[in-house]
Amino acid sequence: MTSTAPRAGEIYLEYQRIGQQVRVTAIDGASGVEVVVFGPLKASEHDLKQLAVRKLQRRLEREKVEPDPFRKKDGRGFGTF
Repeated sequence: MTSTAPRAGEIYLEYQRIGQQVRVTAIDGASGVEVVVFGPLKASEHDLKQLAVRKLQRRLEREKVEPDPFRKKDGRGFGTF
């Protein structure tokens, strides 16, 4: 059985249509930090993805976020405090 723990640099993306806009959430798999961007419905998925990933990278660089120490090693949920 293989581990499903997030690897460094792994990013999860969620796209959600809201009226005539698309909300894109980018989440860093290792730290759990997330950012949100909005774009027009007609924008390409590639452009929205690129914008969200760049915003996430800037935030991670600015905050120098370390991996969440309470996240379980298998990447699912949180460990004990």
